[in-house]
Amino acid sequence: MHVSPVEGRTWEMGAADARIRDLGYSGNVTQDYSVLAEIRGISPGHQRTFYSAQEINALLPQGSRVVPFPISLTGWREEFGELDLRDPLTRGMYPLISGRYPQADGELVVKERVANQVRSEIASFDPESKWSRLVVVGVTADIVWRDSPDVIAFPGTGVVNTSSSGSVMDWLVDTPGPVTWGQVKNLNSRGLYVLSRAVITNPRADNIDVGQGRLSDLMHPDSSGWLVCCLLVNFVIVYPVVAVAFAYRTFRHRKLGLLATLAAVPVGVGLGLTIGAWVLLRFSDSVPGPYEIPLMPVLAAAGISVAIALLAIPTAFRMINFVDHR
Repeated sequence: MHVSPVEGRTWEMGAADARIRDLGYSGNVTQDYSVLAEIRGISPGHQRTFYSAQEINALLPQGSRVVPFPISLTGWREEFGELDLRDPLTRGMYPLISGRYPQADGELVVKERVANQVRSEIASFDPESKWSRLVVVGVTADIVWRDSPDVIAFPGTGVVNTSSSGSVMDWLVDTPGPVTWGQVKNLNSRGLYVLSRAVITNPRADNIDVGQGRLSDLMHPDSSGWLVCCLLVNFVIVYPVVAVAFAYRTFRHRKLGLLATLAAVPVGVGLGLTIGAWVLLRFSDSVPGPYEIPLMPVLAAAGISVAIALLAIPTAFRMINFVDHR
């Protein structure tokens, strides 16, 4: 479940060279280069309407292409957006697990964890409401990521009101070449905040000093390490000891003890993975992604555990028989 900001970059910007956020503000944006590209400040300015696609294109190198991604921060749900997920620039942002991507007005795709809830909310809307015409046509992987709305509608559906102060206007950008730090600063001067794939991947190419304090942005601490240690202790020590103890209690029925010992493996693995997923989701220092099981390491560890248990049990029986003989 541990996903570093670098590994999760595709979820935020797909295959784009940059993601630009229009803050609807005329002042100069001060931001850092990092993978999180934190905004450090905004100089005095005034509110303005969001830039159009033509205006954004005019600020980029010739031959660039932009894909609009308006996001509402308030309204029906806490956060939702409008994006054509069929566009190649969005590849990887919302991995589809069932259904299809929206391709018509009113169609939605939602993350798995909120799918049932969203369907219930749509069904409960007044038939005259603009929300009642919405329909969920696809479900995506349950990725928890910054600036990744749970609900995405087909562009033009109207779930995002870009004239409202409770919205932002993002653009996925495809450029002929890398978006350099100089270009980022130029866009900053126009009130735009920028995530550049090239700058994030190789800041030194733009002569940016990478201080130790920012390295944590590239790889957050992985709190799953101690869980792995606990799992190994369980497999190598706890499970064999319990197996021997069980065998001792059932030494008159050795076959039963052996079968129970072997049957405990899938139960223990399943329970361990379930608990591990629950713990990591709540205590991990990183952003969790889709829960994936490292099948081969798990089976290898379980195999070692069974081997140790099977070697330990005969020894335990010999000890038991020795004690009984005495």
